[in-house]
Amino acid sequence: MGKAYDSSWDDAGNRDAWDRKCAEWEGRDWLSWLKCNLTFPFTAAKEENVDIDAHRSRRVARMMEVLEIEDEDEMVGVLVYVKEGKMTDCVPLCEIEVKPKADKNFWHVREYAVWFANRWHEGGLEMTERKPTEPPIRS
Repeated sequence: MGKAYDSSWDDAGNRDAWDRKCAEWEGRDWLSWLKCNLTFPFTAAKEENVDIDAHRSRRVARMMEVLEIEDEDEMVGVLVYVKEGKMTDCVPLCEIEVKPKADKNFWHVREYAVWFANRWHEGGLEMTERKPTEPPIRS
């Protein structure tokens, strides 16, 4: 059995682990790395706000099957083909979360999403408690 994944970088307040993970990400060619490390297909959720009426909205998760990597876009990052029911679409990888957390792809996608959300922060990546679907920090 392989070595257990060290997720300590994702724990709020663990600055040393965060700094080590950021250094690891620094020179990574994400598209190539993801193509080598992700196993397809896998199940993921994309959370969205849905308006109930003019004053209320609700957060819902759309479940989908991720089929393959499509390409990389400068603005939205790595794009993946997904199947949701009978429909297929292309969505940014940074906007989805692998389900369940025990799936072997969970931490690969989580790393990418966190890196992508923080990639433009001046002075390097900052440790935050933001979810990967939130917009990147811009100074």
